[in-house]
Amino acid sequence: MSARDDLYWAFGTDADFVDDDQRIAWREALDPDALIVPLVGFDPQRFRLGYGGGYYDRTIAAAARRPYCVGLGFEEARLESIFPQAHDIPMDLIVTDGVSGVDRRSESCST
Repeated sequence: MSARDDLYWAFGTDADFVDDDQRIAWREALDPDALIVPLVGFDPQRFRLGYGGGYYDRTIAAAARRPYCVGLGFEEARLESIFPQAHDIPMDLIVTDGVSGVDRRSESCST
């Protein structure tokens, strides 16, 4: 993967890339240990609904090693199922403003 490919994944577009001293500095891709991932919906199997761009699923799938993924959202966003597709990646942990959570040790919600 070239530096230009890394920037494509980082910014989601191939338009108007420039050199170091201008708008974007060329950098190595990061290999994070953990990600905090926003969600607008989630289910007991830790699948999430995002904002519709597929950015996080593509980024996690392309990572050299999978980071620990924490989905962050509101308790009211809990659904029976989001009807996940083959490309959807479950979170390791869901954190909400409520007292219950869904984590990777359990397929059910705990209070």
